[in-house]
Amino acid sequence: MSNHARLALLPMTVAATVAVLATMAAPAHALQIKQGVDGAQVTATVSAGEISRIALTQDRIRMVNGDPDVDITHDEVSGDIYIKPTVAPLVKPLNLFIATEKGFTYQLLLVPENVPSEQILIRNADALAGSAEAQAWEAQTPIHASVIEVMKATAGIIPPPAGYVRKPIQDEAERQGALSILKTFEVTGTALQGMAVQVRNTGTDAVTLTERDLFAPGQAAVWLPARILGADESVTAYVVRRRVGGAQ
Repeated sequence: MSNHARLALLPMTVAATVAVLATMAAPAHALQIKQGVDGAQVTATVSAGEISRIALTQDRIRMVNGDPDVDITHDEVSGDIYIKPTVAPLVKPLNLFIATEKGFTYQLLLVPENVPSEQILIRNADALAGSAEAQAWEAQTPIHASVIEVMKATAGIIPPPAGYVRKPIQDEAERQGALSILKTFEVTGTALQGMAVQVRNTGTDAVTLTERDLFAPGQAAVWLPARILGADESVTAYVVRRRVGGAQ
C-alpha cells in the first residue's frame, strides 16, 4: 500500500475509533445492578424527571424513609418502591434509608440525571445465602408441617429450618388502643416468615388479646401464650405468614 493510500485511510480510521469509544463511554441506563452490604451505602442514578424503580434480589423492601423532593410509592405485593420527583428536573442528590424484610438496611445515595426512567436492583450475598436450601426444605415439607416448624423455630423451641435466617427487627412499636406491639425478631425463608412480637398492655384495665390484634398480610398462624394481659403486663406472641412469591 502506498503512503498516499495510508494517509487517505487514516482519517476514516480515527473517526471510526472515536465513534466506537464514544459508544463505549455512553452510560448504560435502564437497569443498574448494585451490590449491597448491610448498613453500607449504595450509589445509583435516578431519573431527574421521571419515575424510577428500586428492587431487591430475593428480599423485599419493608420500610423507606421519605424525602420532600420525591414521591415514594411502596408496592406491598412485590416489595419494590417507585420514586418520582415532586419538582422536575431534580437537581440535588437524594439520601434515603431502606429496611428490608430479611433485616438488612441500606443507605441510598441517588444521583439525578437527565435520563429516562431507571431501574435499580440491589443484590446482597447475605440475602441470597441459604435460599436454595430453604426452597428445597419447603418443597419437600407439607405446608402445615412447615408452618408448625417455623412457629417452633421462631419461639426458640427448635433450630430454624435449613436455609432459614434468624435476624433481629429494628422497628418502632405500634399502638392499638392500650396495646403496644413491637416486632423483635424474625425467622425468614423463601415461602414463610415467622415473627416474634412483644405485646404490652399500657392501660390500667385488663385486655383480652385475639389473633386479629396481630393480623399481618398472608398470615398463616398465630400463637398467643397468654390471652389476658393485666395492667403493664406483656407477652411475646408468634406469627407465621406466607411471603409473596414463595413456593408454597
